[in-house]
Amino acid sequence: MEVPADFASAKAGLRPKIWARGTLDLAALQHEIQGQEFANLPLKPLGSHMYYSLVYDTEHAMQSISCEQLDEWGVSFEQAFDVAVVNLEESTSAIAQIGDHFFAPATGDNYDSARVMQIDRIEGLDTPGECVAMVAERDGLYITGSRDETGLKLMVSLTDQASENARPICPVPLVLTEDGWQDWIPPANHVLRSEFDRLEVFFLAGLYNQQKPLLDELLDADVDDYAFVASFSAIQLNESGAIRSYCVWGEDVISLLPRTQIIVFMGEDGTLASGEWSHVQSVVGELMYEEEEHYPPRYRVIEFPAAEQLEQIGFTEGFGPD
Repeated sequence: MEVPADFASAKAGLRPKIWARGTLDLAALQHEIQGQEFANLPLKPLGSHMYYSLVYDTEHAMQSISCEQLDEWGVSFEQAFDVAVVNLEESTSAIAQIGDHFFAPATGDNYDSARVMQIDRIEGLDTPGECVAMVAERDGLYITGSRDETGLKLMVSLTDQASENARPICPVPLVLTEDGWQDWIPPANHVLRSEFDRLEVFFLAGLYNQQKPLLDELLDADVDDYAFVASFSAIQLNESGAIRSYCVWGEDVISLLPRTQIIVFMGEDGTLASGEWSHVQSVVGELMYEEEEHYPPRYRVIEFPAAEQLEQIGFTEGFGPD
């Protein structure tokens, strides 16, 4: 499909598109391994796990708009994206309402996920508390309020179903703030916190399981930059039944750690300490270097914490000494 050479001719066909970040970042890593260039798309972050971008759409096909195409048109991404959102607004036929405070676009044109960018329309919905959205799949966007337990429970249920479909996007919800959409998680004491944790842990496990063999291959070829690529693991705790993600920081091993809920410190004699990620960072954050080129995120660790630092970290529930 040929994209029109001039912006005026292309305007009517522009639409916003939401991408799962892993779809593109892991593909770019695969291209790097093969020594190939990846598509130069104008990608903007939507939370931590998604991008939004532009496509040119007709009744026959859809094509991503590249940075080069925008340059050829002589317009900025923001100018083109504003046009795309207006086009989407004009084609939005309905937002279905279930119960009092649960909403889902129901146009069925393969752009319902992109309707998360219709901020003005979404702000007009009756959502108790903060407005929370789940971009679960290409044709599944769910919106409710942070204080609506019934709506949040339905959001979890529908997202579980969406994960089994052909085009899932992201099971990590967003909250609408003054600065736009941001990642959201219920408070620690929320009745549904464990359910949202479960969605996120299994989602990240899938991403890290795809990333690890690619990084293994990439780092094996670079002797000067080699590091052990640690695994993202998860366990269900016996006492609480909560699912917790963890990685192992091994003694005397240069490693790339995944971002997990728990870090377990392992020596020759077994588990030496374990702690919540934020607690570990507060104690030994100077030993953890985020490698910003990687998604999902990785932290390079070269030195092992000193004995007094391990004592300060202590142990957390379910990850005690062997």
